[in-house]
Amino acid sequence: MLSEEELKGAPLLVFCNKQDVEGALKPEDISEKLGLAGAEKTRPWSVRGSCATKGEGLEEGLDWCVLCIFVIITLKLYVT
Repeated sequence: MLSEEELKGAPLLVFCNKQDVEGALKPEDISEKLGLAGAEKTRPWSVRGSCATKGEGLEEGLDWCVLCIFVIITLKLYVT
């Protein structure tokens, strides 16, 4: 899906939910398993731990996403 032309350079945010559950994979491990760590250089990406029932990690992840979109829009305004 990420290789689609329409998504070229689009920010990628992955929430690793259920971080409150014992044995849950850590965000670093998921980054590696998804092939992002050290390999994905064509887009901004972030893999963040979260616990949806407690609301942990959600705001931080969405803040990161909004910042990425802001930067992309701002750069396009200055480039064109």
